[in-house]
Amino acid sequence: MEAKVVRGSKMSTYILTGKGDFVDIFSVEAEKEKKAYLEGAVELVLEGKVVLDKNLWDDVEFIWWGLVDMAVGFKGEGSMDFPDQPISVTLVRKERGWLKFEVKSLRGGVISASSVKEEEFFHLLKSEGMRTLSRLLVLNPANADSHDRALAKLAALGIP
Repeated sequence: MEAKVVRGSKMSTYILTGKGDFVDIFSVEAEKEKKAYLEGAVELVLEGKVVLDKNLWDDVEFIWWGLVDMAVGFKGEGSMDFPDQPISVTLVRKERGWLKFEVKSLRGGVISASSVKEEEFFHLLKSEGMRTLSRLLVLNPANADSHDRALAKLAALGIP
């Protein structure tokens, strides 16, 4: 299944296989990786700039739950930390409907950053999040309660 593209931005989610390869979460190969701890990565391109990639892999379910919580609690700024890596993501509202998305190493320094229209970012996060969290629910039903909560939070966002 193709990654969701919204204007100049897109998101894709990958699972890290036991062989060390990344496979698209919607691929047949991902079915073979059903387990309680799903390592993987979220690739996020904002306005044509890669801000998250496979080098920033971790527990992919926790990454998604963090992104959802950051979006739901957003009131001009928000942040989330990766569960097992010293990486933090911040989202800050700038002027005229723009956001700054920044990925930082907690050891110091910016890893990547981009600006994106607020409406575009939240639309992309909601649409990709709904389909990805539904897929993660299939791949790891042990975390059904957490996925259901995240899906409900996204559904409640006032974004079409």
